[in-house]
Amino acid sequence: GYVRYTGLYQKPPESLNQDPSYDNMLTNRLNFRLFPSDNATLGLEINNRLVYGNMAEDLRTARNMGMGGVGFNAIGTPYFDWERRWYDEKKTLIASEIDRFWLDASVGKLQLVAGRQRIAWGTCLVWNPVDIFNPSSPFDYDNEEKPGADAVRMIYYTGDVTKIEIAGAFPRDKDNPTFALQAKGNLFDYDFFGIAGR
Repeated sequence: GYVRYTGLYQKPPESLNQDPSYDNMLTNRLNFRLFPSDNATLGLEINNRLVYGNMAEDLRTARNMGMGGVGFNAIGTPYFDWERRWYDEKKTLIASEIDRFWLDASVGKLQLVAGRQRIAWGTCLVWNPVDIFNPSSPFDYDNEEKPGADAVRMIYYTGDVTKIEIAGAFPRDKDNPTFALQAKGNLFDYDFFGIAGR
């Protein structure tokens, strides 16, 4: 993992007649791996944060609105609530969250991943329009790991750079699960992929 400090100074427009805001965030990430066999990996990743300033109130408000845990402006709420607030008073927040906990097992060309995980089906510099399982806010500048989803994923590798992947994510709002299929291929040295889902 790592330890990182982020300081933030916000100066509102003079027309709002508000005082400047100073925020401080200390982040500690712990990453653990267990390899019970050659074909299986168990992962556990914990995000710890100490926030001091107005941002503590912003995180408290976001949590009360069902917008995630210690990740600032995280969108979506995983099925399991694995956040613990150790101290939450006025301008101070100390919290921990298990934001990854998964089992990855493979047999031949078939791979199965179950648990809280990041499902990234594309890359982009600012915002990824095909990030349907772990959407995040472009304003979430301080969380490069992005949120995880409580999901099950099955991948079948049809070649060295081709695959078929099926995934299902189950949020706390049981009426809105996400299911999708991705097929990725390579033809004439170009990568092609298609996504279908609900």
